[in-house]
Amino acid sequence: MPSASASPAPSEPKLLDTVVVSGRVAGPGLWQVYRDEDHDLWIMGTLSPRPADIEWDATEVRALVARSQEVLWAPRYSVNVDANLLQQAMLGIGYLRAKKNPDGQLLKDVLPPELYARWLQAKAKYLPHDSGVERKRPLIAAQELFAAAVKRANLSSRGFVYPAMQPTIEANGVKSTVPRVQVDITSQTAKAALADMREMQLDDRKCLAATLDAVETDIPRMVSNANAWANGQVSRISFASLQRRDAACSDALIRPEFSAKYGLPNIKDSVEARWLDEATAALARNASTVAFVPMENLIGPGSYLDRLRAQGYTVSGP
Repeated sequence: MPSASASPAPSEPKLLDTVVVSGRVAGPGLWQVYRDEDHDLWIMGTLSPRPADIEWDATEVRALVARSQEVLWAPRYSVNVDANLLQQAMLGIGYLRAKKNPDGQLLKDVLPPELYARWLQAKAKYLPHDSGVERKRPLIAAQELFAAAVKRANLSSRGFVYPAMQPTIEANGVKSTVPRVQVDITSQTAKAALADMREMQLDDRKCLAATLDAVETDIPRMVSNANAWANGQVSRISFASLQRRDAACSDALIRPEFSAKYGLPNIKDSVEARWLDEATAALARNASTVAFVPMENLIGPGSYLDRLRAQGYTVSGP
């Protein structure tokens, strides 16, 4: 069984990492959550982006999964549209249109000159051959720029934990649970929401500005986080400097007034509540449960671990 503790990690270096680790790595240790000695929840924090050229040594975690009754994954949020095939096709076209700037405008038409100049510099470096991105909304352009910058830093956002665990889960008949929050809406509501999105001026310039800040100054922190994750140095992982981009880009797309208008619940609050419900239920019914959730949900105030502690559980770990 993986140890609930790890050797102390070295203090944060004055300069963040510039080279991404490669080769076979152990990854982080696991947190142990329990209220009594007969029921354990083991939690491993996943990370994205992570080093692109690593091979995760999952031997100990596979052994733990094989002895457990259930694996709990990160929560998912989805919107289900009640529509026939033709309506679905039309909604798909509407979604593609909503990704572009209103009235056929280009980025140079919707961005302040100073911000557009910064965009051009970053585009020349990370998206030099993508002319079509100029027609996309700042929010979409920001996402594509960020993905290109992450790839250039030799980081990867491709999932790797599930493929490593799936054979063990199937071979041992372990229950696999994905907490889901599904919102059902009609095709008429979805059509109205897409039309609204096409016409309204989302405050997604803030997302692009924050993304430019991230690719200009925060990539070294992502590299440092990735290396710390790979080497099991959880204390070196920090998301503080990366939260501004996440908040700006999330708020741009999911504004509270827009969500409320179309009956969509708050994504962050609803998925967190769903995961905690599933986690406490699994703790009650299983002798051993293994969970894989993003590391950012496990570090800092208000984390899943803090909320489990507030419910009376003991938490120990790396």
